[in-house]
Amino acid sequence: MKLPAVAVVACFAGGIATGLYFSFGRLATSLFRFVTLIVALLLVGAGLLLVRTGKLTLAAAASICTWVLVGALAASAAERQAHLSPSVEYSQQQQKP
Repeated sequence: MKLPAVAVVACFAGGIATGLYFSFGRLATSLFRFVTLIVALLLVGAGLLLVRTGKLTLAAAASICTWVLVGALAASAAERQAHLSPSVEYSQQQQKP
């Protein structure tokens, strides 16, 4: 039963890597993040409906897409916060020799 947890973590990590690779944090607006969140919620609902109807392959695909989107959204928010926060800039300046 550990395999589904590993798959979820792998999809989430893949979403984070995608979000950091394409630099969504600097490019993403609040509207883009909101739409991404709504799409993720719709995919969760679609996945639940697909499980009820017995279409488990499609439900798994919806789940994978949801976790990748949530990971990209998390990376976008973290990268955006890092660029906006003066405390992060200060700590980075202190680490330079």
